Amino acid sequence: VLATPDGSSNGFTLDVTGMELNGAGRYSTTIMIGANVTYGVCAKAAFTKVSNLQVQVASGFTATYAFGATHPASAEHIYFDCVASIKGNGTVTNDFAVGADVLSPDISECHFTNCGGFAATNANWLMGTGAGNVLNVTMLGCSAEGFGTTCSYGVYSNGVNYTWLGGTVQDHQVVDF
Repeated sequence: VLATPDGSSNGFTLDVTGMELNGAGRYSTTIMIGANVTYGVCAKAAFTKVSNLQVQVASGFTATYAFGATHPASAEHIYFDCVASIKGNGTVTNDFAVGADVLSPDISECHFTNCGGFAATNANWLMGTGAGNVLNVTMLGCSAEGFGTTCSYGVYSNGVNYTWLGGTVQDHQVVDF
C-alpha cells in the first residue's frame, strides 16, 4: 500500500527523460493507493513508459487521475502499455488523463496500448483543458467501461486530436465519445 504521496502529490512521478515503471504483469502487479493523490502514476518527462501493472485506490482515499501525462512546459513520446485502473473501495475521478490539469501544456505523441479504464466516476480518458498544445494521442486495443451508473464519459476530449483503434468503449451515463 502506497501511504504517502511523493513530492508532486502523486503516487509515483516519472520526471526524468527515459524513466520507466514496469510491473510483472497487468494482473500480477497492483499499486494500492492509500493516500489522496493527484495522479496514481504520472509521466512528466519525454520518452517515459509505464507498463504491466494496475492501480487501485483504497477505501477513504481519492485519486483525481489513476494514470496520466502532464507537464507545465513540454513532454513528448509517453507510453502506457498493458496498464489498468481497477475499481477498489476508494474513488478514481478519471482513469487516464493527458494534459488535463495544466492550462498551457505541450504534450504530444502519447500512446496507450491494451490499457483499461474500469474505475472512474467522471471519464475513463480525459484529454486537454481546451488550452495549450495537447495532440496526437493514440489508444490501441484499450477498454473504457462505464458500467452503466458509475462513469459519465468514456473518452472526453477538450480539443485534443486522438485516434482510438480497436478495443471497447461502452456503458457510460452521458456519452461514450
